Amino acid sequence: MSMATSSSVGWVVGWARARSGMELRALVPEGLRWAEVPVLRDFLLTSRSFEPSLSPFKRLVGSNLKFDIGDMSNLSALIEPGRFIGHILPAARRSEHAVYIVDTEQGPIYVPAMLLIRALWYWSKRAGSILMTPNGLDIHVSAAKDRGDFIECSASRKLASSQPSDLLLRRLAWLSLCDDARRSWTSVLRHAHQGRLGLTLPKASIQGWAWGVEMHGGLLAAELMSVDIRFELPTTPMMLRIGTAIYDVPTWMPQVASDVHHAASQLQFRGGANG
Repeated sequence: MSMATSSSVGWVVGWARARSGMELRALVPEGLRWAEVPVLRDFLLTSRSFEPSLSPFKRLVGSNLKFDIGDMSNLSALIEPGRFIGHILPAARRSEHAVYIVDTEQGPIYVPAMLLIRALWYWSKRAGSILMTPNGLDIHVSAAKDRGDFIECSASRKLASSQPSDLLLRRLAWLSLCDDARRSWTSVLRHAHQGRLGLTLPKASIQGWAWGVEMHGGLLAAELMSVDIRFELPTTPMMLRIGTAIYDVPTWMPQVASDVHHAASQLQFRGGANG
């Protein structure tokens, strides 16, 4: 069976076991019906959670909302995500793709789990491969060691480029130091083995823009943009060893400049579902 392309995906329904490991499954249109087919795992890295230009989404109003969440771990997931999406796409009534609720002054944003998995842990194809490998985190990120006047962390070169950003250095140190972050990472594969596309959310703040379609009195997010994730690290100096290279880990990150007009124009340029 051929793999679906991102532009043809109506909704990702969850994971299924395959010869090569865990396989993403999605609904795509085939004539007058919807068929469930496999999609490449890297769909989680590059694609929208659904394609708003497809029926039935294209008849809905496209919109965008800004969000600012103080603690992601407090977000609630819909009890029956399949029933929720099934109101607009009946073929998805058995979906096991978790949807989280973000409350804003303008109304709720319904965020599919794949967008949060991407924002937190799926920053590259290699990271995604390790994410979906049993014990992958234990193999590629060692537990932090207290050296007295500094904390030493270490990670595999497979998780970082030759010139890692400050954000990536902090994220790898977070995984090395924090059980809460490690639980969130490993939860992605645990959920997958149960057929669900979901995760346990860590204690971290997140802000950005959601773009999608209006439904159920809120916004169903197809994409998250200008995302800024923040988490606490110790004030003690930290060093991160990646292969033979050693980096100082920034203990803080400057506030990302929030150019509202630029972010909004990016979202609106993509057009509404009916635009």
